[in-house]
Amino acid sequence: MNLDEERNVLARERTRLAIERNRLASERTFASWIRTGLAIAGGGFAITKLTIFYTSVHQTIAIVSGRALIVIGIAVFIMAAVSYWKSSFELETKYLMTGSNIVATLLAILLIICASGLLYTTF
Repeated sequence: MNLDEERNVLARERTRLAIERNRLASERTFASWIRTGLAIAGGGFAITKLTIFYTSVHQTIAIVSGRALIVIGIAVFIMAAVSYWKSSFELETKYLMTGSNIVATLLAILLIICASGLLYTTF
């Protein structure tokens, strides 16, 4: 193997590793957005369930703001899923990577259903 062939092999390996780092970074970003959405939706649920300690006016404000936080949490789940699918699609088409988005898809759907259930229980 001559020097040029060896450099080409090393360059291909570095490129493959860089693509893998990008994919893993995309997954970490998706996970952080999911954690943020869970925190927001959970905070909204807690606010609506703790309304028994408030007076009538404050209770109404707490219920409305809690439900709003749950809806914002659902929006964060949707935004995280769309962003992850977009970056995965870009990596797959640009670098001909094959990957599976089924786990992220199922997780996003499950979290949206659960958060919708939280919203339903606040009514």
